[in-house]
Amino acid sequence: MVYGNATVRDNAVVCEEAIVRGNAMVYGSSEVHDTAEIYGNAQVYDEASIEGTAKVYDNAQVYGDAMVYDKVIIRGNAIVTNNAVVSGKVEIFDDCRSI
Repeated sequence: MVYGNATVRDNAVVCEEAIVRGNAMVYGSSEVHDTAEIYGNAQVYDEASIEGTAKVYDNAQVYGDAMVYDKVIIRGNAIVTNNAVVSGKVEIFDDCRSI
């Protein structure tokens, strides 16, 4: 589901009970599944995949071929990119970069 000023474009997919809201953007060939949430000014793009109960918010970015799933939280100005795989009960925040 997409709410507010959120944008889903290009070949991006948001399915099941996933939510994109606020000013968040999901684009390229990225995918958001399950009950994942993307909100605030967060961006998910390229071929990134967000699954499970993961949350990406604030100004965080997930892109490239990155995969984020389970109970992961990506927030603040954090960036997860390239072939990074983040899973479990993990929080990446502030200016952290996972490249």
